[in-house]
Amino acid sequence: MNTTSKEYLVSLEGFEGPLDLLHQLIEKRKLQINTISLAKITADYMAHIRAMAVTPAEEVARFVHIASILILIKSKSLLPILEYTNEEEVDVVELEDRMKLFDYIRERVVPVLAVWQRRSFAISAPSVAERIAFRPDNSCTMKGLRRNVGVVLDGLSFLREPPQKKVGTKVRIEEVIERVLATVTERVSVSFQTMSAHADKQETIVSFLAVLELMRKNLLTATQGSHFDDIVMRKASQ
Repeated sequence: MNTTSKEYLVSLEGFEGPLDLLHQLIEKRKLQINTISLAKITADYMAHIRAMAVTPAEEVARFVHIASILILIKSKSLLPILEYTNEEEVDVVELEDRMKLFDYIRERVVPVLAVWQRRSFAISAPSVAERIAFRPDNSCTMKGLRRNVGVVLDGLSFLREPPQKKVGTKVRIEEVIERVLATVTERVSVSFQTMSAHADKQETIVSFLAVLELMRKNLLTATQGSHFDDIVMRKASQ
């Protein structure tokens, strides 16, 4: 991480540069997502933010946006058995569209920002002839205006509707950690696909997080032959 620059730079083995460049290289398959430590990137960025006198809201929003894309890509790589529902597929497409829109806007902001910083611009007031005035004809009545405004407001009624809350079953990671450890202890080895064969998407993700936590505590080992292969877990030797 570069602490002398205001811009956050990712510093990893084999790569150093802006986070958006890292994302572009991964999408173009010039870097393997499985070799990237997203935990280290997040920790370095938090240290970068804490060192700043003022928290830059736009930069933080950009980091969260790009980091969410990288987490999605890595999750799909590490969990090939994970399938999206139709609603989730729509969310993924919308997320990708927002990212493309973000890149489009960012490319066009740079020249505008350069002009703004030079203050080499001028804004002239509109002339009297250019001013627009509301001049209704004889067919325009107050009743008709009221009716048309009502139609417009009815069309915007969705803005007043409260967002729908999704209710789902909560899964405690502590319970899943104990269950995973018990399963690995009872057997010589167990595959992640077998262990999560009857689990839904939420349980599968929590189970994967439980495996990572147990590996961090050196309570089990996990091996994967190659990308998209099943993960085989064994209890670590004490």
